[in-house]
Amino acid sequence: MKFVKLICWGGFFSVLIFIIFEIIFRVFFPVPMEPGVSLTLNNEIPGIRNNVRYSFDGYRLRQADWDNGHEGDSIRILCFGGNATTTVFQKPEDSWWGKLADKISKTTGKNIEVGAMAKTSNGQYILPSFVNAEKIVERYDPDLIICCYGFGDTMHYNDYVYNRNKINILRKGVPRGLKYSLAKMSHVMRLMRNKKTKRYLKEIWKPLNVPNYHRDLLFRDRLYYRSCPELDNISRDVHDPLNEFIDGIRAFSDLALKQGSKLLVVGEPTIHGPKLGKDELSLMTSVYYPTKPVPGKGSGHRVRPETIDIELQRFYEAASHYCEKNGVEWINLHGVVPQTIEYFLGETDVTDIGASEIADKLMLPVTNIVNEL
Repeated sequence: MKFVKLICWGGFFSVLIFIIFEIIFRVFFPVPMEPGVSLTLNNEIPGIRNNVRYSFDGYRLRQADWDNGHEGDSIRILCFGGNATTTVFQKPEDSWWGKLADKISKTTGKNIEVGAMAKTSNGQYILPSFVNAEKIVERYDPDLIICCYGFGDTMHYNDYVYNRNKINILRKGVPRGLKYSLAKMSHVMRLMRNKKTKRYLKEIWKPLNVPNYHRDLLFRDRLYYRSCPELDNISRDVHDPLNEFIDGIRAFSDLALKQGSKLLVVGEPTIHGPKLGKDELSLMTSVYYPTKPVPGKGSGHRVRPETIDIELQRFYEAASHYCEKNGVEWINLHGVVPQTIEYFLGETDVTDIGASEIADKLMLPVTNIVNEL
């Protein structure tokens, strides 16, 4: 009998201690569903700093001048986009969104909190990015959302199939299982789960800490591009990825409306144009595959920059029309940022000077929005 009582009291106190810790973590030390990552990336590439501290939280958000309280006159801006936005080549303060926030803060006298989604494997596409962005926006409640896409969606594979319901399919692709469900309910369980996840992420991200990892990756991609036969043009049929691009803008627009945030849609700047010099042509890496990528030399076709330029113009014309029709702020930066190696270190990655140029071009429209808030 005493043994049974001992077990009961032991169980009672165990549950009580668990509840106390749960309350403490939930109120004072909330634990995200996923742990963050912090890396030091070193790439010797002209136009950027060699040493970049690249870190993001459990929601895959990089932050600059951040106040978790989000009180007073603070204006919170969240940015989503392709390589120039998720950049692994710049610290937050050197990125276009970090520089933009600093400029606007000095001009308006308001505290600008800015963040951008970190790089993901499919972050160059607007719809997969939106599914991640949705969680970030709901968590951090921004005053303004800036989305800057275009290039990635023009380069869908030749066997691409448009699915009107793709966004819901992507939403279903979230982690499941008993452990995940328990972690969603309990911050203590999250803490225990995240320890294992951190060890896993450390191994996954470990190669990126190797000096010049991204520089060498760019070099290999450029060599591979040159090994491929040239593609004359990109043909489109009923499965035009432009439809998915517009779906993505619509999704961001609906999310901003639901959240009570302003939205600015930006046509992603790239180096693609009809009259590039030899140095600029050397940055090309775009390969269009007849099917999903197959390892090996020349399994795809290299795409001429003027071909991509034509596609981007088509995409941005449609985006402009959609935004105008639906009352969404739109600005196109393609061809506005000088298409030279001084401003670009890749097809869409920008140098520090390129980041400053993007910030300058967005200064007026974003300042106008901030002043209206």
